[in-house]
Amino acid sequence: MPDKPSSPPESPAVLFGDTTSGDDQLDPRDDQIAELQKSKQDLENKLYEERFLWILVIVVIINMFVLTRSDNWAAPLVLGIFQLVGLVVVASKCRVDPIMPLLDRLAGMMLPTKNGNTPQ
Repeated sequence: MPDKPSSPPESPAVLFGDTTSGDDQLDPRDDQIAELQKSKQDLENKLYEERFLWILVIVVIINMFVLTRSDNWAAPLVLGIFQLVGLVVVASKCRVDPIMPLLDRLAGMMLPTKNGNTPQ
C-alpha cells in the first residue's frame, strides 16, 4: 500500500512591526543602529556640501577667464543671472540648507511691501 502523503511541515510565524513581547527592554543594538544611521546621514550631507563647493569654485574660475575677455557689460550680467539660477538649483539638489534662507532674505529686501515701500 502506498504511503499517505504527509502534511507539510509547519512554517515559522513571521512577525511584522514591533516584535517586543510586551516588556520594555531595548536592544543595545538599536541605539548603535540609530547612531550609525545619523552618522551616515551627516557624512552624506557633508559630501553633498563639498560637491557644491567644488562646483562653485569651478564656476568662479571659469568666470575669471570669461569675464576678463568680455567686451561689454551685458554678457557678464546675463551670464551671472543664469549662473545664479543654476547655482540655486544645484544648491537645492546638494542639500545646502543655508542658501535658501539667504535667498528669502534677499528677496524680502528687494520686493516691495504692501504699502509700496521696501522693508528696511
